[in-house]
Amino acid sequence: MKQTSLITVFIFFSLCRLFAQDSVKTNPVIYADMAFSSFTSVSNGLLFSGGFNYQTGKNQFTLKATGIGHMDVAYFNAGPNVSYIYGEAGLLYGRRWIIGGHSFSFSAGLALEGQNADYSYRGSPITQTHSNYIGFPFEAKVLWFRPRKRRSRIYGIIPYGKPTGFGGGVGLNVAGNVSAHSFISFGVVFGLGWFKGY
Repeated sequence: MKQTSLITVFIFFSLCRLFAQDSVKTNPVIYADMAFSSFTSVSNGLLFSGGFNYQTGKNQFTLKATGIGHMDVAYFNAGPNVSYIYGEAGLLYGRRWIIGGHSFSFSAGLALEGQNADYSYRGSPITQTHSNYIGFPFEAKVLWFRPRKRRSRIYGIIPYGKPTGFGGGVGLNVAGNVSAHSFISFGVVFGLGWFKGY
């Protein structure tokens, strides 16, 4: 009886130690990113977007805001000119796969879209209209980042502090939405945070 109790206690403490090691071995996968694109399906449109990403397992959740400036201004046009600005705020869910120092992800979701139309005549504003509608944003993204922990560096040369997984990343993305004013874009993305569990 005494021997069985000792074995039970030994197994219990071994399991506790194992789970304690498991619980502290990695950091949460959280990062923010910004994307820029002049290659959009909106003529002369320039896209900026910012997102906050959280990953658990292979599941990724993203809060994202996007803006596109549509600058079709012709000062010598006989009729009124129109300039559009598109805005989007959405929540996306998708899957993200990490291989070493890079990742691939695809996400889709639901967003509130907005469009401002500014009408002017020879540079003088006439009127402005605004409309809101629901859209379905999507995004595919490839990111490159540090594959392992390392010390931070001043000017990229002088190391300081303890090794960390926190750092920057860069990549490419294809993004767009399906809505009353659908668009698609191809651009570059820059990120900062913990891109994997280190």
